[in-house]
Amino acid sequence: MFIPDYIMERLKVMTVDEQKDFLRKNTLMVKSASEYLGISKQSLIRWHALGKLVPDLVLDDGYRFYFKWSLDAFKEKNKDKLKDMRIIRNKKTARKSTMR
Repeated sequence: MFIPDYIMERLKVMTVDEQKDFLRKNTLMVKSASEYLGISKQSLIRWHALGKLVPDLVLDDGYRFYFKWSLDAFKEKNKDKLKDMRIIRNKKTARKSTMR
């Protein structure tokens, strides 16, 4: 898990409630993170399994959390690939709707 030093310093002096509030405002769970990236939830889970985009936090019960700044960095680094994935996904969606 990567958390910038300045964030860790802030977290250390926060109360538990303040930490929860900070994490609530700055992290996304799998569904929200996949929507943020414009990909399917299954792709994000597969990328985690392949090590392409690992969650910043994984709780004991298996819940995965991504920091928004990590997703922004990933989006910037992989913008062409993400754009291509959205085009393919939109074509598949269009085909499904014409089959009905």
